[in-house]
Amino acid sequence: VASLEVGGKWPNDLEALKKARTLYYLDLSQAFYSQLNMYSKPSTQYLDAFHEGLVFRIHLESSKEINLMKYKVDEQGKQIIVESDEIERLQFFSQIMPLVTTSLNTINNEYLAYSCSVRVAKRWLACHLLLDHLNEIVIDLIAAFVFLHPYPYSSSQ
Repeated sequence: VASLEVGGKWPNDLEALKKARTLYYLDLSQAFYSQLNMYSKPSTQYLDAFHEGLVFRIHLESSKEINLMKYKVDEQGKQIIVESDEIERLQFFSQIMPLVTTSLNTINNEYLAYSCSVRVAKRWLACHLLLDHLNEIVIDLIAAFVFLHPYPYSSSQ
């Protein structure tokens, strides 16, 4: 997820903002190919970039888009707050997940065994066909909790 900076050049209309984001995906795809000789596939929601056998999905999120979706003006000119699953999803990926991944990265840097433990836990769950029933971030968070709260055991850093 990449966040677009807030500025006056972005449109104030939600549909125009989505079209501008799609054009940005197209421009980014052309730049990847022309400058890095890297193939990519743009869509209206994301850009898939192919590099050395790996696929990277790039989402561009804008706080302006969230605000345009969340705050509407009714017929009397009053501002109303709209709640929807799409708004919650956008807020989750653009505001909450960056905080979670930053925290997990800090834990990974502090505890040397953290990343190995998470890989072992995910491998164990996959071998027992349980990995599809849990979101992988949940496994990361459970392992982080164990490292941060090791009582009655002691943790090694």
